[in-house]
Amino acid sequence: MKIYLRLLQETDAKMYRYLYRNIDWDEHCIAIIGAKGVGKTTMLLQHIKTTFANKDEALFASLDNTWFANHTIFDLADEFYKFTTIPIGQKKSKTFTIAFQN
Repeated sequence: MKIYLRLLQETDAKMYRYLYRNIDWDEHCIAIIGAKGVGKTTMLLQHIKTTFANKDEALFASLDNTWFANHTIFDLADEFYKFTTIPIGQKKSKTFTIAFQN
């Protein structure tokens, strides 16, 4: 969580990649695949930074983090789902956006 918040704080939201406007951010699952260094992480962090007033409602995780040596992406989704709190009576609906590197 510390890494996520630090990256989010350092992300510049002034210039966007061309692909940003082509993504339907309302989808429940978005996968962005591309080579290292093309802007996947920046684009996702820009979206979180400009869309979510409460940064705890979104999460960015790099799949090359050592935590994933013993856990899966499903473990992460499960932990994030448990971590988020939704008031009683409201539907719990989250979007998971994942960036994969080749």
